[in-house]
Amino acid sequence: MGKNKILISCGGLRIGGLEKLLVEYANFISENNSYDVILFLMSDLGVENTLIDSVNDKIEVKYIKDRYMIKEKEELKKNKKTIFGKLKYIKFLNYEKKQSHKRYKSYIDNLDNVKVIIDFDLSLFKFRNEISKFKKIAFIHTSLKKYLKDENLDVEYYGKNLAYYDKIVVISQEMKEEIINLYPNLVDKLELIYNSLDFDSVIKKSLDKDDLSFDDKKLLKQDFFLSVARLDTRHKDFDTLIRAYDILKKEGRGEKLYILGTGDSEKEIRDLIRSLSLEEDVLLLGAKKNPYIWMKNAKLFIHSSKFEGFGLVLIEAGILGNIVIASDCPVGPKEILDSGQSGLLFETGNYVELVEKIRKVLNDDELKKNLKENMAVSVNRFRIENNLNKLYTIINNVCEEEQK
Repeated sequence: MGKNKILISCGGLRIGGLEKLLVEYANFISENNSYDVILFLMSDLGVENTLIDSVNDKIEVKYIKDRYMIKEKEELKKNKKTIFGKLKYIKFLNYEKKQSHKRYKSYIDNLDNVKVIIDFDLSLFKFRNEISKFKKIAFIHTSLKKYLKDENLDVEYYGKNLAYYDKIVVISQEMKEEIINLYPNLVDKLELIYNSLDFDSVIKKSLDKDDLSFDDKKLLKQDFFLSVARLDTRHKDFDTLIRAYDILKKEGRGEKLYILGTGDSEKEIRDLIRSLSLEEDVLLLGAKKNPYIWMKNAKLFIHSSKFEGFGLVLIEAGILGNIVIASDCPVGPKEILDSGQSGLLFETGNYVELVEKIRKVLNDDELKKNLKENMAVSVNRFRIENNLNKLYTIINNVCEEEQK
């Protein structure tokens, strides 16, 4: 009889706060050596699964949708403008759904000693029947209230799906209170674990110049503001960020604005940059495996978002001594930045206020000093050694309940 297993599920391993955290957790559990870890990724994204190289060699990785299926879906999606193309796309979606369930069931049925399944991004709602016999832990990484509203989802139905899990991990106190207000019946299932990082690893990577290209080194020598986020305008507020920068540029500021990240809204963002004639000043640098060296060298770290799961990048920037300015959106920045004591907050979508905050911090050395000192103390809440042990305790408790 083999070692007990933990199955962790997620959509993919593109570069992002959620995905970085998943790798940290999976590696920690695997290295702890009490459980074997199996990582179930919904889609084989090929080279876009950038963080796959960071996964511990002990961890087995399985994909529900292979690369060929994803590529075929993308091609059919491009051609769905005609009635015939649309019908082909709908037919493929039904085929994809059946194949995904079939493959998932096949994987699950051939596994033994699975003690608990961790649904890291709620991607397992659709596999309820296949995982009904297992203990389940869900993670919520975003403002559920705003997500349900924006996606026009049935609140009651969503709550029934959440109740299906044995434990639900939330990543901020504000998020916990929000869910209790939505679903009072779930209060006993909720557990709070702050997003967390290996501080030593972040600091070490911030000094690593080995993977920098010649152009990267040139860019790092300039004065720049930095934003690190997925290029997704449904969640991230690049419009506010870029319009604020445009005002500062016209006032004579010389800093560039670098944006690290990839995503479906890249063309929309480039069009905005072009419309403001900022092509030489606002640079989309793509995804960087090591964003920390950019954070360390930035003059300011600016995070403009419509809503957040938590905002792991704010913690990363804080570890590296950055001055952080973030939108006061639900549900993480205010908590991370201690209501403005460890970093400045501006009203979501208000680029005029963002400009004022940037001016204020650039012209006030005493404010910069206080923000850095407060942040240096505040970020200690997010040390990985503290919060990963909390997760491990939840896993063990859930497994012990099964034995009883």
